[in-house]
Amino acid sequence: MADVKDQIRKILSIANDDAASEQEVQNALAIAARLMDRHHLSEDDLQTSPQEQEQDARTAPRTKTQVFSDNARMPQWEKSLAGVVAKIVGGVGYYVSPPVYRQTAAGLAVRDANGKATKATSLVFYGIAEDVETAIQLWGELRLAISALARLRYGSVARGDGAAYAEGFVAGVEEKRKEREATEYSEARRLTYTGTSTAMVLVERRNALIQQKATLAKAWLASPEGGGIKLRMQSAGGSTGSSDARGQGRTDGGKYNANASRTLKIC
Repeated sequence: MADVKDQIRKILSIANDDAASEQEVQNALAIAARLMDRHHLSEDDLQTSPQEQEQDARTAPRTKTQVFSDNARMPQWEKSLAGVVAKIVGGVGYYVSPPVYRQTAAGLAVRDANGKATKATSLVFYGIAEDVETAIQLWGELRLAISALARLRYGSVARGDGAAYAEGFVAGVEEKRKEREATEYSEARRLTYTGTSTAMVLVERRNALIQQKATLAKAWLASPEGGGIKLRMQSAGGSTGSSDARGQGRTDGGKYNANASRTLKIC
């Protein structure tokens, strides 16, 4: 029965994916309904218990993975973007390491046009392996989108108005995340007070689980298995670009769909 429940949850995740077409959503809902009817399951039966969630979080494989900036020194907006992505995914941490020689996935040195090995600042995501992979994909997707738009509008993303635009874009994505979270909380509280839903309980369970995953991830990182790394606060910088460019970035970032439904795999 556990396998059937997992299968239905996966099918329903398609229906909750903002990137899915209307036909895909309808097909997923129809298949899930047939399976639930066949096995006499209700929506409540599909919810994983808090104890099972906590146990899964404790026993899940963990990892840390590097991603690189195109610049020898990572711009502030890329670091800030990592923080926003970590919040969207939930339970994932990150830190910035000093410049190291870049390598391909095959372990070969990345060289410049003159054949010289290149160095770059690396960003390291850590936590449950599946969540880390999601964070890396989302960070890369957003980073490419921001870079392309900044270069299109201002000719650069490394300095001046281009960098200010990128910083504003990241701020816009974070503002939208907070707005979506507040809306979800308000709606869950409304439904719970009307006595028609346990939505508030699920929201609180999710938040508690995210906190647990974050705590476990940091403890793992500090352990010998995680490398014995103890994090410390890092100073934040910023660009000297115009407020207009920053404001335009914030507006564009607020319109970007970071699709939290595909990243938050908890309930």
